[in-house]
Amino acid sequence: MTKPTLRDVNADSNAEPEVTSIKKPEDKPSLDKFKSKKEPTAKVATLPTELPILKIADAKDYVRLHPDVDNYWSAELCFVNVPIKGGKDRLHLIDEDLALKYIPSGQIQRFRLALATKPDDILFLCKVPTRNMDNDWNETAFKGIEQAKTKWTKVTSLKEEGIEKYKVTWSEDNDGFDEPTWPIGKKQNGEPETIEDIILTCFSGFCIDKADHPGLLRLRGKKQAKSRLKISARLLSVIPNMKPVAGNSISALVTSRSLCVLLHIYWTKILITFALSKCGVRHF
Repeated sequence: MTKPTLRDVNADSNAEPEVTSIKKPEDKPSLDKFKSKKEPTAKVATLPTELPILKIADAKDYVRLHPDVDNYWSAELCFVNVPIKGGKDRLHLIDEDLALKYIPSGQIQRFRLALATKPDDILFLCKVPTRNMDNDWNETAFKGIEQAKTKWTKVTSLKEEGIEKYKVTWSEDNDGFDEPTWPIGKKQNGEPETIEDIILTCFSGFCIDKADHPGLLRLRGKKQAKSRLKISARLLSVIPNMKPVAGNSISALVTSRSLCVLLHIYWTKILITFALSKCGVRHF
């Protein structure tokens, strides 16, 4: 059965009937195109370029150690403290062969380093004892370190009470602190950062790998060559005479260029003198 259509009675009977179209309603507004499509990413801590290196008791707080021993604990490494002028001694990595050759055995330290954190993701590298484990200090420290892989653990000295060991406790509530957010660093080639990368970053410039390293020379009591790249007092003495007139930009520009020329001449002479001294020529 066909649908009836309306016709104009005065219209030509042979003409096609005019069909009146019905306007479709506009599409209903939708939020579909505004929906988030990206999956949430896991929370990852940012790895600082340098981490403190502490014994677990020196953290003086609750501590967790990374549970992945294979990837976030180092092998036993060799260290030595080097006195720094105007500051505290600085811990250096040292090649064990060099240490045995030049350093008294009592100054050489050996331990592992493990990635650790205090509450609120305050990261540090924890010293893990590997020798003299029958020593009460090392034994109790290691007990706390092992416990800290799964529980928030605090290790405190009992020395003031006349006891030569550490006290190991854990937080009263298992959920007293949030679980650590361990960092997942990336190297330039996109590969994950390892504990070796983290340690080498922390000890950048403080790895004794040759006999003439300044740190080893300091420990050996050997005279170190003074740097030839210091500006001489004679050059500095002319700088006060080159002060620009206040508010005069042309004077300032000339002063700046003159200083650059003098510095360039000075560095050139330093380099030539150094090269000639290597050839046995003492004066220039």
